[in-house]
Amino acid sequence: MSVLFSFLVPMKLILMFVTWSAALLISYAFRTWGGLHPNPFEVRPLVLLLLLFGPAFLIGLWILVFGSPVDDDEKLTFGDE
Repeated sequence: MSVLFSFLVPMKLILMFVTWSAALLISYAFRTWGGLHPNPFEVRPLVLLLLLFGPAFLIGLWILVFGSPVDDDEKLTFGDE
C-alpha cells in the first residue's frame, strides 16, 4: 500500500499544480479582459440555455448511446443482495 501511495502522491501534486496554474491563468485572463472591456457583459439567451442544459444533454446522450459499463450479467436490480 505504501508503494502505491508513494507512487500516486507525486502524480496528485503535479495534477494539483497544473489545475491551480490553469485556474490562475484563466482568472488573470478574465481580469485583463474585463479591464480592457469595462462595459457589462451581455449574455445571449441561446448561449445561456446551451451552458445550462448542454452538459446534462451531452451526458444523457452519452449514457444512452454507450450504455452502462457494467455487463448485463452483472446488473443488479433493486432488492438484490
